[in-house]
Amino acid sequence: MTFQEMLASFNGRTVEVFIPNAITEGTLQSVTSTFVVVQENPTMYGPGDTLNIPISSIISVRVLG
Repeated sequence: MTFQEMLASFNGRTVEVFIPNAITEGTLQSVTSTFVVVQENPTMYGPGDTLNIPISSIISVRVLG
């Protein structure tokens, strides 16, 4: 099982994605061979953004729920 296949099994779950100098928390939307798509949690200032995070920049991923 590849890293991408393992991550794809958590689609729809809340995750924290650790990349250099940042942590992104949100709902895992999809996983491709090159990107992870995360819908950030809404903030008090508006809805969260949809982020395309390159697989090559991911240090680790924590599944929260």
